[in-house]
Amino acid sequence: MCKFYYVTVASGKEFILSYTQYSVKSLIKCGVNEINIHVVGNSESDLILLKNCLPYKINFYQIDEDLSVVKWKVYGGKRKYSFLKAVALYKIFGKPILDKYMIYFDGDVLWYKNPTSFFESKCEKTWFHHGKSFKKRSKAGKRGLTSKDINVSDFDSLSQWCSIPQAHLMIKYGAKIVPEREVVAGLYLLHPRDHESVLKMTYEGCVENMDKFVDHEGAGDQKPMNAALSILNTDWHGGSRFLCLEHVEYFDHFFGKKDLKEVFLRKVKEMGP
Repeated sequence: MCKFYYVTVASGKEFILSYTQYSVKSLIKCGVNEINIHVVGNSESDLILLKNCLPYKINFYQIDEDLSVVKWKVYGGKRKYSFLKAVALYKIFGKPILDKYMIYFDGDVLWYKNPTSFFESKCEKTWFHHGKSFKKRSKAGKRGLTSKDINVSDFDSLSQWCSIPQAHLMIKYGAKIVPEREVVAGLYLLHPRDHESVLKMTYEGCVENMDKFVDHEGAGDQKPMNAALSILNTDWHGGSRFLCLEHVEYFDHFFGKKDLKEVFLRKVKEMGP
């Protein structure tokens, strides 16, 4: 019996038709058993569309979350769907399935080969596919500072190292660890020992931030998840796709810029039905 189960969350006709359906179909095509795949939509129309696109024996859920309370305006308001993701994971998958590891993947992930053996090599800890070094990317890092120079209890210091929405949560909830990297929340393996606490803290961080930083590029679930990892002092690994180049044999995550979404759509056509 496979010890991994795969979860994705999607809402809205455009995203489901352009991305989610192909992501899930590629996972099934490469040999993952349908019963180990879980797809969450928000509305009844989401569920109808998902079931029509994905006529398989996968597990479907409807969350019915009111997204009007989320005030994030950045990227045309699309970040509100990352709030939906945090809510769905906390409310539906708040506790791990016994003796199994959850793989969360956004709809812009394509799967090329059964990833079981890949995840077998990563599952001793919670694992993230990609991220970035704060030392390389932060304002403080560009001035030559390191994590040892950052005061984790001082907002002005911490917000020069990590994003303001993340710094706010780390200060509010008393983080003790200055992180070295920010991880991407769109593809990760969550170890059962971390599962409940990380999803709960991420959800609480999203609720705390849902009416704050409305025009900030850091609005969404990624900063709360990164804050949660620091607040909980989670022992995770990975966080750089460039250090596990073997992943390209199994999958890729086309996150971020519009040009990568175009690559995703081209790959879908190349892969065929």
